[in-house]
Amino acid sequence: MSLIDVRISENERQNAKTGSYLITKDEPVCTVGDVTVDFGKWNIEEDDVFTLRTIGERRSEGSASTLFVYDFAMESGRHEFPTEVTITMPRKAGDRDGRPVWFDETTGEWKPLAFSVSDDGSYYTIYTDHFCDVAEQISDAELMASENPEKLCILHAQLTYSDGKPLGHHRNRDRSGGNGGRLGNRLCRSVSLRGSRPRLLFHPKA
Repeated sequence: MSLIDVRISENERQNAKTGSYLITKDEPVCTVGDVTVDFGKWNIEEDDVFTLRTIGERRSEGSASTLFVYDFAMESGRHEFPTEVTITMPRKAGDRDGRPVWFDETTGEWKPLAFSVSDDGSYYTIYTDHFCDVAEQISDAELMASENPEKLCILHAQLTYSDGKPLGHHRNRDRSGGNGGRLGNRLCRSVSLRGSRPRLLFHPKA
């Protein structure tokens, strides 16, 4: 996930839409805006205040994606928990490839989160034992194709196909695409450059 070049500044946090909720042993579940957090039975030893900052959309040129970012925090400053916290948050990707990610401050990288998607595709359920910046990463490949096909062709040229050979070995695929391969560290299941809406389709768990 190292291609994601989004970093949230302190000024952005201070200006973000903020909601808070008192968490107790007897009431370990809260909903702030459109995000629900279930701390479970073992994570709340004493009353604390949960704060959610909605940072919003941030573009990542390096990964050709858009992040919708939240900042999860406790008033006490605590961000580690002995067991997993369950978070439900909206899925904004629609028909595009989307996944939850979290920002690891120790490495400076965005990393994938364990998650499931609701049957209707409208929200994620994610599991974490650490509070930090959490985001939905949405692939912009299809959107970019409609707005700037030349840029998508550049991404296509960076692909290494499943046979391990780069695009230059597959000159006949310049317009027809291919049967998948790898773009950076992302597995691509198919490539199509035909028509007015060329697409890179990525594996959901790449």
